Amino acid sequence: MEATNFQQITDEELFKGLRTGDTKYHLCLQRKYAKKLLRFIYNKVKNFEDAKEILNDVLYATILKIDTYSSRASLKTWIYTIALNCSRDFLAKKIREERFITIAEKIKPERLPAEKQEDNPTPQAVILKEILEKMRERDRILLELYYIAGFTGEEIATYLGVKEGAIRVGLYRARNRLRNKLATYPEFKSYFQSYNCENHKEKEDEQGSIY
Repeated sequence: MEATNFQQITDEELFKGLRTGDTKYHLCLQRKYAKKLLRFIYNKVKNFEDAKEILNDVLYATILKIDTYSSRASLKTWIYTIALNCSRDFLAKKIREERFITIAEKIKPERLPAEKQEDNPTPQAVILKEILEKMRERDRILLELYYIAGFTGEEIATYLGVKEGAIRVGLYRARNRLRNKLATYPEFKSYFQSYNCENHKEKEDEQGSIY
């Protein structure tokens, strides 16, 4: 197949070629559909850079999931369905992230502790601050709202318009990610030794309470 005749290849030929894993068909997919897909996606998300990012996800998903394609619909329809779903997922995620940013901006000053400039902060405090700053915004805001600003799970859920259970799950995952990062630092070794001992004792108590 020549690079110049990608428009002449049928969808059936493209489908069969993609299933072989031959990378020249990946290029064919891109050249045949990318331009039109980009316009389609842009009309959904209204941002060119976002549209390009989503387009890459669509092309990758098409290649990755090609074995799941069913001939009940045309290949073109199937690819555009992937593009539509990717666009919707992106917009939903963007809305959730914007809500988190909005709630952070709405925090009342009196709910936040006064910031103290310590002359000699502990190594643990320095490490914790650096890790929090590098965490993804969703996790960082959840942890700060709950542990620093003192919001309850119910209050956060109300602001974000989600169920309280979703906040509990989000906090649980954010805590685990934070704990996993902290565990790699020797400065927190004593904390995790204590934590593991207490955790082990709690499990023993739970097991003992069965009888």
